[in-house]
Amino acid sequence: MPSTFDEIFADLPVMAIFRGMEPQRCVELAERAWAIGLRCVEVPLQGPESRQGLEETVKLGASRGHLVGAGTIISVELVRQAAEAGAVFTVAPGFDPEVAEASRAAGMPHLPGVATASEVQRALASGLTWMKAFPATVLGTGWFGAMAGPFPGVRFVATGGIDADNAAAYLQAGARVVAVGSALRDDSQVDRLAPLLRRLRSRGRSSAILVGHAIGMLIEAGPFRTMPASRPANPRWAASPSARTLPTGPATRLRPRR
Repeated sequence: MPSTFDEIFADLPVMAIFRGMEPQRCVELAERAWAIGLRCVEVPLQGPESRQGLEETVKLGASRGHLVGAGTIISVELVRQAAEAGAVFTVAPGFDPEVAEASRAAGMPHLPGVATASEVQRALASGLTWMKAFPATVLGTGWFGAMAGPFPGVRFVATGGIDADNAAAYLQAGARVVAVGSALRDDSQVDRLAPLLRRLRSRGRSSAILVGHAIGMLIEAGPFRTMPASRPANPRWAASPSARTLPTGPATRLRPRR
């Protein structure tokens, strides 16, 4: 069973969230999501009915090799309930160090919600490198490029307002994963996500490549200077017929080859 988000999201950078749905509806949507290739789903814990939905979805997912996490985990008590229900990971709308530590102690990686640089910094100081950018459509696609500068090692899951129409834009902007939630109340959303999943597979574009592309675009738009002559020559650069430049700043990222 995967124990890190790197493993959990290794197959595909898309997750489904089943919020406020009856247990049977959770199971039905999970089956449809798994059928189109979505391996990872989240069931928020918000009351007895949602716990039943989580337990039933976890049971069905385990029998088929699929991953189910618990969302809206905002207390240590909810961490306990998520663990008892068999959740593989936990998600929260904000960052609470006590909740994050309790989830980690229970063997479930925790995905905290962040919206500001200060929140990202605090979560990172607690050892968390995967975070939920929430609410994503309020933050906008530009937020991901802005955060990539000071926090290049943090991986964001875009959540809140994501649907089949805008998911690709957030992946292209730098989100490592997109989570589709309330949009799934529309029965057509799962089927409309299928073409995006097929494109991601057919192009061989893992979430890492998508982020690399976004960072490359940021470098292109930034200030450049010529590489100092004192720097040891790199044969790959020397072989180029045109002069190459590097961006200023403490960290250099090169555009991935396409």
